[in-house]
Amino acid sequence: MLYQRRIADNQVLSAKLELHLRGSRYAGVGTQLLGIVSLGLAGFYSLDPEVMLTWATSLLLLNFWWSRRINRTLQTGRHFTQRPSVFNELIVHAAVSGAIWGARSFGSMAIFLTLSFTCASVLWLLSPL
Repeated sequence: MLYQRRIADNQVLSAKLELHLRGSRYAGVGTQLLGIVSLGLAGFYSLDPEVMLTWATSLLLLNFWWSRRINRTLQTGRHFTQRPSVFNELIVHAAVSGAIWGARSFGSMAIFLTLSFTCASVLWLLSPL
């Protein structure tokens, strides 16, 4: 919709949101995958393989779920009808992904596992689609 010549003033924000969602559905998963692979290669000898695989799997599942959620949002047009809730979902997803990365990079394993499974279960319970 952003490519159209004239967009109604009340639809500009929704058009920008649509453009962001279209660009980020695959780029987000690809970027996270590159980060997981690079951290796995960097810490291959120093990290516990079972914990690393658990962390990588949980983060990848979260991002694949998010990509599907964005696809459904775009198909149903929720970014036009429920714009504030879509913005809130973007903020929550960014916070959850950042918390998982932060817990893995800087925190202890107990914090990481607690954050990963708590955030995944909260997102699953709050998912209306």
